[in-house]
Amino acid sequence: MMKALVISATLLFSGCSTLKEIPKLFKKKKEPTKRKVVEIPPGPSLEGTGTYFQDITKEVGLEGEVATHVYAVDFDADGYTDIVTLPLFYSRPKFFSYVPETKKYQELSYNPFGKVVRASYLTFFDVDKDGILDILAGTLNQKSALAKEPLKVFRGKRVEGRVVYEQMTSTKKRTARPTSSVSLLDFNLDGYIDLFEANWLDYSKTTPKSSPDRLYMGKKNFDYQEVSYLLEDESRFSKANNAYVNAMPSFSSSTCDLDQNGFPDILTSSSGGHPNKMWMNLYDSKHKDRTFKNFADESGYDHDSFGSLDPRGGGNSLYSLCTDYNNDGVMDILIGEVSHSFDSENRDRSSFLTGSKRDFPPKFLRSEYVQDNGRRVWSHSDKRSVFSDFNNDGLIDILVENTGYPPYTRLIYFVQEPDHGFSDVAKDGKIDILNPAGIVTLDIDRDGRMDFITGQSNVRKADLPRRIYVYKNIIPREGRKSIRIYLDGIKSNIHGWGALVELQTEHFTQKRWAEYISGPQPSQSEYGMHFGLDLKNGLKTVTVTWPILEKRQIPLRVEYDIASIIFGDHLEITLCEDGRIIQGKGSCRK
Repeated sequence: MMKALVISATLLFSGCSTLKEIPKLFKKKKEPTKRKVVEIPPGPSLEGTGTYFQDITKEVGLEGEVATHVYAVDFDADGYTDIVTLPLFYSRPKFFSYVPETKKYQELSYNPFGKVVRASYLTFFDVDKDGILDILAGTLNQKSALAKEPLKVFRGKRVEGRVVYEQMTSTKKRTARPTSSVSLLDFNLDGYIDLFEANWLDYSKTTPKSSPDRLYMGKKNFDYQEVSYLLEDESRFSKANNAYVNAMPSFSSSTCDLDQNGFPDILTSSSGGHPNKMWMNLYDSKHKDRTFKNFADESGYDHDSFGSLDPRGGGNSLYSLCTDYNNDGVMDILIGEVSHSFDSENRDRSSFLTGSKRDFPPKFLRSEYVQDNGRRVWSHSDKRSVFSDFNNDGLIDILVENTGYPPYTRLIYFVQEPDHGFSDVAKDGKIDILNPAGIVTLDIDRDGRMDFITGQSNVRKADLPRRIYVYKNIIPREGRKSIRIYLDGIKSNIHGWGALVELQTEHFTQKRWAEYISGPQPSQSEYGMHFGLDLKNGLKTVTVTWPILEKRQIPLRVEYDIASIIFGDHLEITLCEDGRIIQGKGSCRK
């Protein structure tokens, strides 16, 4: 049997050897189609200058600079807005002073800290009311090789003609926490700025856990007393779960007087599907003190109705910001979310929350939006936004920092229509840059048309050629006027953080909430409230609810008659607590 097998194999081999070519038993594979490389412009999708804004980065001396955070502040107290940047998400600040003679920004030739200071974000405010801005420096403190640092406060002062910053020590040792942002407010209206600390995930434990948010009451001499017990049940600890059971991973915070009682409320934005929180500032008659209670569920701010049965049925919320966008007298909220094409339909999307009633607690109608442009695969990540009336028609417009997921995430410019709908014109306006970062508003040339600056990040695209973009507003006025209102507090905080400004015109009343920072690791816009005035819409009065108590222990509310003021295209005034109106950007201390 073995011999026969060998012979058969030999015959088979001999037979095969007579074939002249191997038969084609299978079809030849097609050559793979060469994919066309599509260039993704890091700047605007369309080249040239649009009809809304003009790129003047080179003209103002910031060409070649990069930034992930921008701060439009007058750090040298000369009356002109300067620029401070953080080139990276954790880096040393760079200071650029505005030179009015050349109309350019010039980097300081010295380090105002006198030592190496790095931060994830900064906040500029005047703690001691000496006219020189002080600095709060924060670090996100996530899992990395970087040293964990608590919040640091630096006092600004002038030494031999130079502005320098001295780090202030606390009476109690501060603990490093995963602080994503800090909101400034005066919750008890005593004239001192308080701090709300929004904390994200604590990676110092074996399993990442949410760290409770904290509240600090401002005192004299740059000191702060922790009063987190005023946040009802926020710090409740469960030994069984070894966790703060009511704490949420807060990715950012903001403030607003939602019920318009004169006391600032607090909004937090939670990631990972956790509900957002709405801390309403109320009076505790039992303890004769202020207290904060969470009314997010009752108001509809926590998440949309689709995820109400799921403890983590919310969104990946990045920020919230309030204003009265439709001029109906009720405060509204804009919420930014991270959304992807593969998300569940129950996941929250970026939304406008339109205030629907004046009763307590506030109620909102949610309108979600996602700009997928019909694509099957997309990502949308609204990290921050800024409000301003760029075309001076009396209606708020919005710049949205849609960033972090290139090539899908580009700057959004919402223009509000007369029917209070919004249209994104960033692409046509040639300002839809890729991965924007640190958007701030300011009026560089003081012409009454708000300009803006944005940096750029290379998140998820390491080869992105980053730069700063400075955009000058060139929208034609077409007869429209504008007014800029500055607040100069004496008893209250000096820049009126937490004031509600109402401008009454012949057609409607506009409201602005005085807050200049928002979002995770915030940037900071220029001080001052900007209002646009459409055609034939004359001024009548301005009413300011100041962040201070009057003699009757109620918030100070002052009305200013400005109907008789005659001006051209643009008016700038400074308002004082005692009722005075100062033409231009002035001081109430004189």
